[in-house]
Amino acid sequence: MQGLSEELQMIRQLLRAYCDAHIAPKIDALEDGELLPYDLMRDMAERFGLKAMFADRDAEDTTKAQD
Repeated sequence: MQGLSEELQMIRQLLRAYCDAHIAPKIDALEDGELLPYDLMRDMAERFGLKAMFADRDAEDTTKAQD
């Protein structure tokens, strides 16, 4: 089995660092239902470009629907 590419290793390191810093300290509160995950999900989406990715996809869908 071949190892991960350098780019995928970098992504993995970024995600792990984010999870260690932002999610791991809140695991107990999340599991107990004391903290809802929505703010964490929004922050993660913004930091890793998911909002832009989905905005691009939605814009394409809108353009296709208008044709």
